[in-house]
Amino acid sequence: MDTEYCPKMEKCPIFQDVEIEGYDLPDHLRELYKKSYCKAGQVKYKSCKRYIAAEALGLPIPKVIMPNSTRTVDEIFEMIEKGK
Repeated sequence: MDTEYCPKMEKCPIFQDVEIEGYDLPDHLRELYKKSYCKAGQVKYKSCKRYIAAEALGLPIPKVIMPNSTRTVDEIFEMIEKGK
């Protein structure tokens, strides 16, 4: 079993239980994201949209982007440019 954890989880607002302004992220959903992405091995964390966007852009990703987001990296970049 792949036990490798996401290298970005220590600064990730999802993993660190940071409050996300304007978005109610229930504890059970946050825990599911952690189990399904952050702690699920390389194959899974590399499918996390937060991870993908951070790697592609080299910028902090808006807190509202969830691991399973359907937004493209370009859309996330536009959000960053607009300061959202």
